[in-house]
Amino acid sequence: MSVAQPLGAFIFTFLGFCFGFFFDLYRVLRRASTPGQLLTAATDLLFWFTYTIWVYIVLLRVNLGEVRVFLLLCLALGAGAYFYWLSPILLSAWALVFHRLALFLAWLSRVIEAIMGVLLWPYHALVLPLCSLLHWLLKPFVLLRNWLLRVLKGWAVRLRMALQRLLNKFFNQDKE
Repeated sequence: MSVAQPLGAFIFTFLGFCFGFFFDLYRVLRRASTPGQLLTAATDLLFWFTYTIWVYIVLLRVNLGEVRVFLLLCLALGAGAYFYWLSPILLSAWALVFHRLALFLAWLSRVIEAIMGVLLWPYHALVLPLCSLLHWLLKPFVLLRNWLLRVLKGWAVRLRMALQRLLNKFFNQDKE
């Protein structure tokens, strides 16, 4: 037996262990975000596609692409060991980390909002009233523009109809 087989077994066991770790992380993220069915299906597909690519790359590097049963068993053994020993502990730890992260981000959002409120008070105090005044002053011009557009639209319709009648007379004379 060469050194390559036990090393390959160890690498695939570690890959199965990593699978369990990232799958737990994915489960906690999915629970925390509560996506819809379509997004859940898409992210599931992305997770499994990514994991398949990982297994394929490691299989090419370690075993020259040869699929052997003992490597697949080592992959399952690593995942099973992770889910048996570490998953219950890390699931609650991940949930706690993401809960604390959500609380921190909510607090940070409130702080940024307060800072922006202080920084933008001149805008609220000066610019918004000026914009309202400008809007009030320009309202007659807007009404005039709307009236002109209606008049021009009516003229355009009448001009088009007159041109159609003229063209119909011109082309109908040639047929007679």
